[in-house]
Amino acid sequence: MAKNTYGYVNSDYLKAAAELFAPIKCRSFELLDNIVGRKVLDLGCGPGLDTLALAARVGEQGQVTGVDCDAEMIALARCRAQRSDVAAQVLHLRADACELPFADKAFDALRSERLFMHLTHPEAALAEAVRVTRPGGKVVIVDSDWGSLSTATELTEIERNLARFRAESFLPNGYSGRRLFGLMRECGLEQIGLETFALHLTDLPLWRYLTQAEAVEAAALNHGFSQVEMHQWHSALQDSYQKGNFFSSISVVIAAATKPY
Repeated sequence: MAKNTYGYVNSDYLKAAAELFAPIKCRSFELLDNIVGRKVLDLGCGPGLDTLALAARVGEQGQVTGVDCDAEMIALARCRAQRSDVAAQVLHLRADACELPFADKAFDALRSERLFMHLTHPEAALAEAVRVTRPGGKVVIVDSDWGSLSTATELTEIERNLARFRAESFLPNGYSGRRLFGLMRECGLEQIGLETFALHLTDLPLWRYLTQAEAVEAAALNHGFSQVEMHQWHSALQDSYQKGNFFSSISVVIAAATKPY
């Protein structure tokens, strides 16, 4: 994903989001089943926040490969790995999720977190994920459903319009979370298990950062939203926060499936 496209996030953003997503990350690791001594691919690894945790799980006989299309993310991931105790078990490569540079059945399991929302062709990426996973291997995909973002406010119309704009125009695949089940079925995966998590925030500054509110609102102003609406929206949120009433939530989906034999 190019850095000048809507929805791009940097390594600082990913670090800030990691704490909020920690229980979901742990659950996604568990759903990979027993990966000790196995080869695992982390698709869309970013700065390597999760590859090191996975490396600790695969042990000395296992191998974790992280791929990302962003060269800076890969550089950060490699630096982090070099400073870790699991450097020998981790490899980071720059690659396109839709054209993975690996042989068929190269991995025992594959995991991806919050990547598919950024993909214009998620079906192509999942097809590649399935291709490089061995028969009987686990494919675990985690993604947010940005259409479910809900913020407490009396300005319901503005709130809904902004949520829809974020999901449909700001992100290439903003409804990704709700689409994972169908995507996996269409790719022929079996034993699809689904788990949904509701995340919430009551901290307005953190919410604005993690939802990329400034960028979303700037883009919305270029797509028909008015300055008056945006001023009303800002005032309503700030008033709610000052009163201690600010609340917003979003659904995150984990889809875990098995590649058939």
